[in-house]
Amino acid sequence: VANSALEGTILARLGSLESQAIAYGNPNPNVIINGGMDIWQRGTTLSAVPGFNNYGAADRWKYYNGVSGSTCSVSRQAFVPGAAPFAGYESAYYQRIALSGYTSGTFDFQTAVEDVRTFAGQVVTFSFFAKAAATTVLSLFLQQTMGSGGSGTTTVNLSSQTITTSWARYSITTTLGSLAGATIGDNSNLNVLMRINSNATLDFWGVQLEKGSVATAFRRNAPNIQAELAACHRYYWRAASLATATNFSLGIAVTSTLFLATITPKVPFRVIPTLEASANSTLEIRTGGASSISSLGLEPTTTTELVTLNAAVTALTAGQAGLLRSTASGATTAFIALSAEL
Repeated sequence: VANSALEGTILARLGSLESQAIAYGNPNPNVIINGGMDIWQRGTTLSAVPGFNNYGAADRWKYYNGVSGSTCSVSRQAFVPGAAPFAGYESAYYQRIALSGYTSGTFDFQTAVEDVRTFAGQVVTFSFFAKAAATTVLSLFLQQTMGSGGSGTTTVNLSSQTITTSWARYSITTTLGSLAGATIGDNSNLNVLMRINSNATLDFWGVQLEKGSVATAFRRNAPNIQAELAACHRYYWRAASLATATNFSLGIAVTSTLFLATITPKVPFRVIPTLEASANSTLEIRTGGASSISSLGLEPTTTTELVTLNAAVTALTAGQAGLLRSTASGATTAFIALSAEL
């Protein structure tokens, strides 16, 4: 009888867990990509000068410096082994924002979740770990952005949080607006925005947005770092040169002045990407010898699953295969990047 009762309890508990997983639509409820600060394709430091409004450090995080005359740095910091703020989770890195010279205005850092339909009309909980060099007030917002041609943006003001000088977890529960009657356009998203209104050195990590009224244990968006990187690659991919000349792509000279090179994304991009690359002087086409590049762009045939680059050069032999690569002098600075960010 005791065994039967125990079996019944276990089955009931399993059924409850299954129901919760179905309710979430995903056993891992966190919709924030790179909330664990694992991926830094663009680099590990960023000087966000006044007026800066772009990506540039941790993947999926965008920065806006609206403080005239300020100095702000964003950097990757390493956890001391055994000192991660959440027991049972050992993360390698966290993100630091250091703002000085504050007069007026705001410094915003934000991450956008693709598709404004995410959690629309639902109770959600936003949580994160943070500490500051001195007590700092952090303003928090969720923005339902309807996209290009859509019906604007609805902003939910979350309660501001006073960040102390020791690692702590902060969480806020709210209800997102319904999309009834809304017009949704391209690039719609649910934007998570965090704002500083003072001089501050702020460390943060473990950012999570999930359905429900409880902040569950932090988890990445993906089940492991490799999958988290793949999730980031939907929005951005970058290949940087090594300490020596590095090959980026194979291609062929279609005429004496035009070289085409292809890149197959590791995962399909969200939309047809735009090209970002280092200076032309850091790149070359190498067939029999090296040929300088005067311009580099994307072919109109580029799709989300196959990218074709066109390089304008001189003195090629049509039909000859070759490589798009970094020059010897540009070995430490050359890169090719493709962006499909929101």
